[in-house]
Amino acid sequence: MSVLKDKFMAGMVVLAVLATACDQWVEDWDDDELYADPNQPVEVSIDQLMTAVQVSSFFFLEGQLSRTAAIWTQQMSGTDRQFIGLGQFDYNNQDWGNEWFLIHGGGGLIDIREIYAKAEAQDRSHYAGIGKIWEAVIIGMSASMWGDIPYTEAANPNIMEPVFDDMADIYADLHALLDEAIADLSVTDGGTGPGGNDFIYGGDTESWIDAAYTLKARLYMHWAEADPANYALALAAANNGISSLDGSFRTRHGESVPEATGWSQFLNQRSGYISGGGYLIRLLESLSDPRLNIYFANAADTNIVIGSDPGDANTAASSLNPDYYGAPEWSFDVLSYEENQLIIAECENHAGNDAAALAALNNVRTALEEKWGLSAGTYPPLTGLTGDVLKDAILEEKYISLFLNMEVYNDYKRTCYPYDLTDYTWQGDDLPSRLLYAQREHDTNSNTPTDPTRNDNDPNACP
Repeated sequence: MSVLKDKFMAGMVVLAVLATACDQWVEDWDDDELYADPNQPVEVSIDQLMTAVQVSSFFFLEGQLSRTAAIWTQQMSGTDRQFIGLGQFDYNNQDWGNEWFLIHGGGGLIDIREIYAKAEAQDRSHYAGIGKIWEAVIIGMSASMWGDIPYTEAANPNIMEPVFDDMADIYADLHALLDEAIADLSVTDGGTGPGGNDFIYGGDTESWIDAAYTLKARLYMHWAEADPANYALALAAANNGISSLDGSFRTRHGESVPEATGWSQFLNQRSGYISGGGYLIRLLESLSDPRLNIYFANAADTNIVIGSDPGDANTAASSLNPDYYGAPEWSFDVLSYEENQLIIAECENHAGNDAAALAALNNVRTALEEKWGLSAGTYPPLTGLTGDVLKDAILEEKYISLFLNMEVYNDYKRTCYPYDLTDYTWQGDDLPSRLLYAQREHDTNSNTPTDPTRNDNDPNACP
């Protein structure tokens, strides 16, 4: 764990240096003396960049975006201060400003592209492939949340006001990038990889290839509402994707505060601001699902789990279980075996292949027993489900399994599942269909569009 701590602390230092260096780089772009000053280094090693990218990305994926998605889909509930308002759709262009910066800033796209540019120059194709997958993870999730975003011009220091690329073009570019990554990782002699500096798979190329295919499947699913032909494309990709629990793409953390998960740090610093969502807790109770006590702790001064609904200022409701999702060292799933199997299940169901769909769903149920150390038969195989009943069972399992993963929000926008979230009509608004661009982007980039109501991949409002 001490090695991990050293790398995380180094990553945080590198992020700070990169952020400062980027500001200075732009300010003194034409100042040749900058490059001659040994006290102001402008060259960072590929390994340092990879550490910074991973640390930054972990908190991007576990921070305000995850909190927002969890509250809006009622896996969690805002119970104090501004998070009560967030659950009631009281938000503005300031709410995701930090996350907007992380897409491109220190540890973001600029540094990711520097990683694989350096790797390609050094004939280290395996390293380059890993960098490209990280780009697809961050940019894919960002586009899913905001729609059109700066991309092709975003990493160019000569362009102060990058254009916003069309969302569909971004996804096409990401699929091409992932194809490049798979080719890079498939090279027999790929040069020196990141090894232990890769916090996800330790440089294992086969695991990265599997993750790339699962990510392709996810990105295809994002467009299935707009064009159902994407179901077949997603299925083809998922059939080459993550094939075991051990292959899941997970964040990595340690027990000390600087290494702790974004959720753990937030809950420790803002106790009572966010609690367990009443909808998910009631669903788990109705299913007698043991994940109720894996996901959530008992409420204060009780021996039961208590949820909170939108608008309830119930600061004593259950928080995350400190032995699992609330633990500082917990590894969150970014891309998982469960997600891959449930994509297969939904796509097979859409194609009318219910036997194959049911088999994939039952693969997840079996895997859950292994994942959580539960006795065999805790999740017995489901039988006889077909059509829409099977589809709903698949979506229900995905909603539960992908706990605190932003993909649950993307699934809601696409499928409107869960269909019966707590009624929001008292607020007069539907569940938001996208995030707002950061105010500072509106203020500094004349290319920033007026915030649309919906993104292009989400043409149909949920009832």
